[in-house]
Amino acid sequence: MKYLIIILLFLSSCHSDIPEASLKIIDSYKIPLREISGMCWYKNKTQIAMIGDDSNEILLIDWPIQKEKLSLKRINIKGLSFDRGFESIASDDSGRLFLLHEDRSQVFITDRKLEKIEFSIELKISKQMNKELRWDEKKNSGPEGITLLRNGNILIAKEKKPQRLVEFSRGQSSAFGYETKLSLENGGVFPVENLDSENTYYSVSAWKKDKGFKNLFKDVSGININKDNRLFLLSDKNHMIVDIGNSLKVNNSKVQIKKVYKFPSDLKKAEGMVIDNNNNVIIGVDTKSSTIDNLFVLSPLI
Repeated sequence: MKYLIIILLFLSSCHSDIPEASLKIIDSYKIPLREISGMCWYKNKTQIAMIGDDSNEILLIDWPIQKEKLSLKRINIKGLSFDRGFESIASDDSGRLFLLHEDRSQVFITDRKLEKIEFSIELKISKQMNKELRWDEKKNSGPEGITLLRNGNILIAKEKKPQRLVEFSRGQSSAFGYETKLSLENGGVFPVENLDSENTYYSVSAWKKDKGFKNLFKDVSGININKDNRLFLLSDKNHMIVDIGNSLKVNNSKVQIKKVYKFPSDLKKAEGMVIDNNNNVIIGVDTKSSTIDNLFVLSPLI
């Protein structure tokens, strides 16, 4: 027993220097979309685009939601021969949507009118990097979150076994990492002018959690940026988001965790997230039920 107590004290001390805060539910809604798996802002943060894991249907809802009437638009994209497996969604000022498919390791890019798929990007892991990432080895452990960068690179959150942030580039040696000037959160367009209908992007850099934070969270369900261009990771299994700051250095493969925000215990299976201009966290949950609330507004990140 003495040694067990010592071990537990040691493990808890590994995380004692990380600031923590608890978030509260301040509002909730029933959204007619099963198994919400990805969310992003759309049209200058006047709408939220959502996608579910069990269909290729996209839902656009006006934001903020009016309690008396839910304003929404359902969109079925032409050119997709499969109807499930999407885990994340992103947008830019062009009006396009970028759909991340886990099993196919592909990003599908719509046209500006949201009528069809105009481009696709295959996410390819280098042989050397795959020795560590094991990209396709474990089911339900692949690409789970997407963030677009102004320079045309893409940040992908790999869910687990192992958890990683991976930067992909059209050029095989074009690693830049992340800094605030690369963010599209406050406006800008992801460059597609040189893309073909089908493209290959290559893994050029990857980041893992600092060793001391290894057991802090078990999975990564999403990656988002707030108005201050800080990166946040969402964990479904551990019911939290973590602030990892505003910089990922190519010459430093460790993610530095700045702060942990814990969800209420009754908020389960959080898989979609956006952060509004007041730093309120808006969470979509993966549930098959249509009779319970599945979209939650949480208190601000401070």
